[in-house]
Amino acid sequence: MSETIEKTPVRKRTKDHEAVAPRMFDYHQAAAYTGLSYWTIREVALRGNFPIVRVGRRVLIDRKDLDAWLEASKEQERIF
Repeated sequence: MSETIEKTPVRKRTKDHEAVAPRMFDYHQAAAYTGLSYWTIREVALRGNFPIVRVGRRVLIDRKDLDAWLEASKEQERIF
């Protein structure tokens, strides 16, 4: 009683799946991204220095807004 069972061919991946960088960060991710502390990012965000997005209880920060804030916060080199 041997029956031949045809196996369904397994689909091979034709393209490597690359990791996608998130556009929106929570406070912890923004802190890791900038090298600043969680509390610094939270304080700066709540002061309104860059826009935040509230999704339910979550607070998210757009990476583009964070980059713009960092660029605007740079000081020119002072020559004495």
